Amino acid sequence: MTRVDVSVTPQPIRVTVEVPPVRILMRTHLWISWARIAIQHETMAKEARQELEQAAPENRDGYMLQREADAALVAICAAAFALEALTRSWTTWSPFLRPRWQRGSATHRRLTGTSWSY
Repeated sequence: MTRVDVSVTPQPIRVTVEVPPVRILMRTHLWISWARIAIQHETMAKEARQELEQAAPENRDGYMLQREADAALVAICAAAFALEALTRSWTTWSPFLRPRWQRGSATHRRLTGTSWSY
């Protein structure tokens, strides 16, 4: 048996790869924040009402009533924003729900009690 030493020098190979640009997508679920705000202001409105009811009639003033009304209005608006954001998030990630929630659809009319769309 004969032994032969061979040296091989391969040619370099050049490979070009195209990579699409990197995108970072981020989503925040604002309905959670709006729901938290609604609950906080509901509690504030209840506390203001209790304070008003417990105050002596001569110590009651418009400011106490205004505190309750302001907190209640914020709670109502925040609850409406939370529901709107929640339904919007459902329709963006669920292709099944998207046609059912569109304005003017049967589901939309049933839930809102309206027969018109805009």
